[in-house]
Amino acid sequence: MKKYIWLMLLFLLFATASVVSAENTERTLHVNVDGQFIETDTSPVIKEGRMLVPLRTLSSLGLTYQWDNTAKRATIQNAGGDIIRVTASQRTAYKNNAAVTLDVPAQIMNGRIMVPVRFVSEQLGLSVQFENTRGLVFVSSPNYTGPKEALNGNDLVQARLAAISLPLQSSFNTLNPHKGNEFSYRFVKGEAHRYLFMDSLVYTMVEIREDKAHILFQYVDGAPNRIARSVGDITEDNRLDKIGPFIGDQSVSFFKQSNKYGTDNLH
Repeated sequence: MKKYIWLMLLFLLFATASVVSAENTERTLHVNVDGQFIETDTSPVIKEGRMLVPLRTLSSLGLTYQWDNTAKRATIQNAGGDIIRVTASQRTAYKNNAAVTLDVPAQIMNGRIMVPVRFVSEQLGLSVQFENTRGLVFVSSPNYTGPKEALNGNDLVQARLAAISLPLQSSFNTLNPHKGNEFSYRFVKGEAHRYLFMDSLVYTMVEIREDKAHILFQYVDGAPNRIARSVGDITEDNRLDKIGPFIGDQSVSFFKQSNKYGTDNLH
């Protein structure tokens, strides 16, 4: 069994190297709204240190919007009646007719209106969090309490989806993620509260405790059977014991080698 696991480790090492050499230098960012991964035809982008997201991704939060193509202006309204107006390429926006200055203006990219997510969220009572480890933008409404029911339910697929929809927390400084678009999750068969996330370079072990996702350790492979860099509770001596169950025949892939989230990518 241990021989098989070491062969799997070597296979993953060489597979990772081939992916790294071929991938792009830019990483696609993804959006999670109230625990659901939202597929978009335009990825969020970072401009001047601010996150811009396609306006249509926020519609699942109960926001309504209108687009004036002549004026290049979006009018966005929440359920409480608050209204904000943003115009492409202009730093002045309006909330309930009061002028507000934006750090970065809305922009049109690939035919989509991209709005500064933190500004829109804060002005309309939403919360936003960016998780750098996986390149995920989490947006949630005031009444959202997290995916507790699914996480602790009997549907294993839904429990795993709930587990990966939790933003990652860490008690230590994490490693910088790789800028590629390939990633995968691995779970032990029958489990949903622990997973191994791989982004073509960095291995991240996560455990769900009290409905929160905690990073236990991260590492980057170096020479065969050697760790180039690591943080958290991982060493060359205990690595096999730590990750063996997640790469052996008792594990399953989840979103294997996929650059987007969606049930059609489940494995």
